[in-house]
Amino acid sequence: MSLFKKINNKIIKSYVEHNKKYFTKIISDEKILVEFNAFQSTHVAFSYLANVLSNRYNASIQPFFNYTILSAPAFPNYLIKIKWYLSKKINFFNHKIYNSFGSLSCLKPNISKRNLNDAKLIKKEIFKKISNKNDILEINYKGILVGDLLYDTYLKAKNKPTIDIKSDEFNIFSEEFLGLCEFWIEYFKENKIKAIIASHSVYSYAIPLRIAIHNNIDAFGCTSRHVIKLNKYQFRMHANTNEYEKIFENLDKKTQQNGINKAKETLQNRTAGKITTNAGFFGNVKISPFNKKNYKSEIAQDEKIKVLILPHDFFDAVHFYGNGIFPDFYEWLKFLGDYSKKNNRYSWYIKLRPDYTGKYAYFHKITEGIVNKFLIRNPQIKKISNNYSLHQIKDENIDFVLTVHGTAALEFALINGPMVINASKNNPHFNYNFSLSPKNLEEYIITLNDLENIKLKKRIINFDDIYRYYFIRHFYNDKNWLIDQNKLIETFKKWDNQFSENFYLYWMKNFTESNHKNIISRLNKFIQSKDMSINIKTK
Repeated sequence: MSLFKKINNKIIKSYVEHNKKYFTKIISDEKILVEFNAFQSTHVAFSYLANVLSNRYNASIQPFFNYTILSAPAFPNYLIKIKWYLSKKINFFNHKIYNSFGSLSCLKPNISKRNLNDAKLIKKEIFKKISNKNDILEINYKGILVGDLLYDTYLKAKNKPTIDIKSDEFNIFSEEFLGLCEFWIEYFKENKIKAIIASHSVYSYAIPLRIAIHNNIDAFGCTSRHVIKLNKYQFRMHANTNEYEKIFENLDKKTQQNGINKAKETLQNRTAGKITTNAGFFGNVKISPFNKKNYKSEIAQDEKIKVLILPHDFFDAVHFYGNGIFPDFYEWLKFLGDYSKKNNRYSWYIKLRPDYTGKYAYFHKITEGIVNKFLIRNPQIKKISNNYSLHQIKDENIDFVLTVHGTAALEFALINGPMVINASKNNPHFNYNFSLSPKNLEEYIITLNDLENIKLKKRIINFDDIYRYYFIRHFYNDKNWLIDQNKLIETFKKWDNQFSENFYLYWMKNFTESNHKNIISRLNKFIQSKDMSINIKTK
């Protein structure tokens, strides 16, 4: 789209006028911080949550740029600064959108020399105590845990599968990262912040969230599919799976049964090979992991224990659920490479995820390149086709599947397939018995050494456990709080397609006064509740 067309975009003009009709600006010394981004569907979600909080606290809505150091330089050059200044000055692009729902002018972090020098001094003391990668994960900066954020931000920003803690690149990056922490700590001290809203609780995106939580300020993760309260005990979005059973038990019997039925129907559609929304997919999967295609067998039919490794994208929010047994996905894979060389009692296989679309396909290719290099050094591990069906994997007698915290634990259990072993106790299935989750490296090695005996044990899967888990995660935690996600994907086909001005058009076409009031009412109920996630109880 040309610059002229962007300036005169009729959809944006209509959406701006729409917002001005329904939202009003509050000017106050107290502020609601809301992440400034370029995700159109998230803009609509933010407009509602920010205004509900603004009215609740009689506070101004203050947008803040949240991509410093990850996708934008810590110290931008003059050209970048001029572009930013002009876009704000003429209320251009997303500045116009945020302003339309009552926001002030956007704040962009400016790491001062003092911020950076203070960070360097503290970093020097911290790094004296660091001898390995796990130590990075434990870094606290002025009492705030940021080590996992530093680790994941570096991997993502640099497209690296792991960290070289002695490299100049990582050390300079760490200084800039901690300088950004210093900026935000100072900002919170000098301003009256009542609440904060961000779209992610990972990477450097989460620095201001962690600081807010540290200061007992209301913190929310929000997208068009989720609104989640964060606190000192649960500061990661989607990581409260240990509460799922308690949540389920507190629901009335009718809701429980309806939930189980809904989850069962969805998961049966998934195992049947569907990739539609009624199978729990949202337009980013090109071929189902349960596809019906039969590949020429790539798995040897011998008497050995057969182990399949399912690697993750190496730089995709490694510590999304918390720390694992290994500091990152690559160190886990490297361990399995070394272990498999010494263990010829088992046959070893590896498979990447089925083909994805959009941005997922890009990162998928990078991951595949890293895995292919790994396999040159580890010829004892055989790679099988990405789209090899989970049904075929079961039928060809794979005995065990290794992941860190992947959905394979749930998916193989659904078809009574091979036992899945997780390399992290911080996985969403930890509290259920349909997979194994060793708590530490010692237990992990003991488990791997004992696969023959584990295989002989009779395995009973309680499918209601699976359905309860899935119901709470995907239906009780209401993904339709803002808009019907199934209808959305039916219209846009691919998940990525909603991140365009066409989402504004879709929103306005489906807008009703009653739904507008209902969303505001539900958000108010949720904020006043003790629930971590907006859920079906607020309907």
